[in-house]
Amino acid sequence: MKLNREILAVVFLFFANSCAFNSVDYRIKYADELAAQNSLKKEIIKTQNFYLLTYSKISNSKATLNVYIEGDGFAWKNRYTISENPTPKNPVALKLAIVDPNSNILYIARPCQYLIDPMCQEKFWTGSRFSKTVIDSTNEAISQFAKKHKIKKMNLFGYSGGGAVAVLVGSIRHDVSLIGTVAGNLNHKELMKLHEVTPLDDCLDAIDVIEKVKNIPQFHLAGAKDRSVPPEIVISFAKRVNEIGGNARFKIIDKADHQYEGWGKNWKEALEKNKD
Repeated sequence: MKLNREILAVVFLFFANSCAFNSVDYRIKYADELAAQNSLKKEIIKTQNFYLLTYSKISNSKATLNVYIEGDGFAWKNRYTISENPTPKNPVALKLAIVDPNSNILYIARPCQYLIDPMCQEKFWTGSRFSKTVIDSTNEAISQFAKKHKIKKMNLFGYSGGGAVAVLVGSIRHDVSLIGTVAGNLNHKELMKLHEVTPLDDCLDAIDVIEKVKNIPQFHLAGAKDRSVPPEIVISFAKRVNEIGGNARFKIIDKADHQYEGWGKNWKEALEKNKD
């Protein structure tokens, strides 16, 4: 009987810790602490449609700003169940920003991540996550930040769905020197077909704005073991950019899946090779 009680106690602690890790409060605290430990200042930017959480540092306003856009986060509990809150469990884009030695860094969360926002509806982390409303809001936040700090030039970087946002925002700006993505959803129409799920009919698609970003140098990283965004999505995008006269490099990371813990190391190497 004593053994059974001990086993039950261990099981209870396991599930209690698991629930705590998955809670929104824990996810927010984790990102806040990660940012603070790396001297990134927390700020909430109000745009016309959303409040967006940012972490940033500015050491030299005359230097280029590196902008990092988060992935889709915890958008779905499983294939059939939408999450109540899309705050990421693993903020990969924030981790990429942290390994970046650049003097000016801006990390932007996606709408409804980390915050309670009256504008938030689950469509903005599911079927409308790349809608014009979302892209315009992200672009507006970047413009506000750049104006405040007198930034003249920037690079746009994104992870997963944030890669799509980086390309889409880049297509409507005139101050972008470089675009980089990690496991980027750069053709959601094709990706939805591969996964046999509902098309994102309310969304803009990175593959459709290639002509507008072809003159911006680009680099894209993909994971050979990534089942969420298979490498062929990234490769086909980069090749199409090059076919119309652009300059897009890509690299496939052999051991990487979508949540690969080694992305930071590969990202740091890619930044060094692709300095603007």
